[in-house]
Amino acid sequence: MSTTPTTPTTQLNLPRFGYGCWQLGSKGADDYWGLEFTDELADTLIPSAISAGITYFDTAEGYNNGDSERQLSKTLAKLSPEDRANVIIGTKLLPNNAADVRSAVEGMLERLQVSCLDLLMIHWPITKEGMAHFAGNHKTADGGHDYSTSDMEAVGEVPSTQTCFRDLMILQKEGKIKHVGVSNFGVNQLKEAMATGCSIAVNQVCYNMIFRACEHDVLPFCCEHNIRVLCYSVLMQGILTGRYATLDDIPEYRRRTRHFDAVKNPKSRHGTMIFFVCFVLFCSLFLFLFEF
Repeated sequence: MSTTPTTPTTQLNLPRFGYGCWQLGSKGADDYWGLEFTDELADTLIPSAISAGITYFDTAEGYNNGDSERQLSKTLAKLSPEDRANVIIGTKLLPNNAADVRSAVEGMLERLQVSCLDLLMIHWPITKEGMAHFAGNHKTADGGHDYSTSDMEAVGEVPSTQTCFRDLMILQKEGKIKHVGVSNFGVNQLKEAMATGCSIAVNQVCYNMIFRACEHDVLPFCCEHNIRVLCYSVLMQGILTGRYATLDDIPEYRRRTRHFDAVKNPKSRHGTMIFFVCFVLFCSLFLFLFEF
């Protein structure tokens, strides 16, 4: 297959701030966000965001089993033609669906009620670990997907990254995708995607004052190769707003990352950090004693 890079016909211009749509389609108090995100709520907040200059809306087929895309499209359909023309939608393909990109994209087009996706990102690397985030039939009490699960045993065959991006380029040439991007990709995974000849417009990564891992190599690589960086969880899902006074005040789902002790949080997808903390303290003590 040719490795000549595909070049989108238009440049991707995004506003400084975007609207994260993970909450859209939430089912109720027992769902991830602890609320029912009604159509009335969407009809209030989304136009308010647009009036404030926020015209990029970030969703995914994995957000509430496609209901985020559906609710977003219903609200956008009520906008004036002028406001709707300024909206840019970014959505994401589950790595679990990378073997049948065309079918997944057709589903997104139908749910979003558009003929072309402004930006389509691969939600996580096409690996067993990336697919485990969405594998298994784990539900909340309200029927939503339980995002605290990561089921390696439920992962089947891992699709080919090369074939996935080849199919994305075909759909791009057909006019069904304007820009192709990725999410949560490291340097090696970015190189693998770029080697297919696909032009990668953005890499969406978690980045905030607590979670800064991308500074080491991902951000420099993206800058070097003119890949724009979209940052999500910039306030660590509300933890950095000052809203929560103690650890116990933080909802269980918001403290499921590796920064929190898994022993105290049944929703954590990561092992306990006790060994790591002890190891760091031991190394620090050793270096201190070595200096003297």
